Amino acid sequence: MTSLQAGEKQPLTQTRLELRVQHDLPGLDVSLFALDGERQMSGDESIVFYNNPTLPGGGVSGQFGEREATFLLDLTKLQGVERLMLTASHDEWPLKRAGVLRAEVAGFSFEPLSALQNEKAAMLLELYRHRGEWKLAAVGQGFAGGLADLIGYFGGEVEEAAEEAPTQAAPPVPPPTPASSVSLVKVVSLSKPISLKKGEQVSLRKEDGAPDLDFLSMGLGWDAAGGRGSIDLDAGCLLFDEQFKHLETVFFMRLNSSNKSVRHSGDNLTGAGEGDDEVIFVELSKLPERAAHLVFVVNSFSGHNFSAVKRAFCRLFVTETKQELAHFDLSGGEATTGMLMSRLSRSAAGGGWQMTALGISAPAMTARGSIKRAQQELRDSR
Repeated sequence: MTSLQAGEKQPLTQTRLELRVQHDLPGLDVSLFALDGERQMSGDESIVFYNNPTLPGGGVSGQFGEREATFLLDLTKLQGVERLMLTASHDEWPLKRAGVLRAEVAGFSFEPLSALQNEKAAMLLELYRHRGEWKLAAVGQGFAGGLADLIGYFGGEVEEAAEEAPTQAAPPVPPPTPASSVSLVKVVSLSKPISLKKGEQVSLRKEDGAPDLDFLSMGLGWDAAGGRGSIDLDAGCLLFDEQFKHLETVFFMRLNSSNKSVRHSGDNLTGAGEGDDEVIFVELSKLPERAAHLVFVVNSFSGHNFSAVKRAFCRLFVTETKQELAHFDLSGGEATTGMLMSRLSRSAAGGGWQMTALGISAPAMTARGSIKRAQQELRDSR
């Protein structure tokens, strides 16, 4: 094994390789970024990590353990990828806290700790094309801001925490309640579920006049159609303010909103099993005051169109009792990789929350890719 120094470069004579990282730092995340010639990523799917162990299109697959990560590479299968960057990051601690951090590939090894100080993220090794040939470079460059700085460096979108509106000294006096009013929106019934069709709405105010529902969950379930390979659908929730400015995204790469009022159950890669494959939990009373709209989305991270998916559904239910309030079926299997499933919006003048079943095509492999289409839908619904 030949040891490399930071900045050293070597030619690679093989195209099928095993790239391995060993460490002793609990909670360390090892990732491999697929980049273009300018070190820019094309989207979230460009990151191979524990929650996305394969690169769409092939060429990279990863296996992740507590103290080791291994990537199997076939450089001949990489399409539109000019660079592969091996990285390590930690949410809380500097990488220097590790006693061991070692990367190995093709008979070369690199230990970057001597080049680091207080950085929480670092680029370790880079495999890159040069004049039609693949080469290896030992990098050893760190980022004090951790994974956020790393993703930003590669041109990715970094989520910003939604700002809380300042607390008012006293709540404004509500306008007087009209003597009578008529609403054509369905009201939640706790005695039976409501089956919504596209465009239909349901108010989250209880029919008996009791306080609004607070703890709600949005479940996503699906089965892969036979003979078409592994299907990986992902549930996501997009938060917007009254002017439709994007605030946050909760999905498999960011499981909690800034104040944990919206939480994701975790990634399901296959759709195996009965019932909800992924669940998003929402505590409406805890949402930031700026959050006026929540758009629930489903995306096909594996790149399969929904025509390859059967028995896909989205449902709204009471978190504690599991009682279903509304059910929306994805029947028909549209030829798209993303869909806006439903929307929760604050009603005007303190009227609580309303859910609208959408079923709108929004081609994208991740929730972040659906942001612009969701904003367009919100503007169109005014």
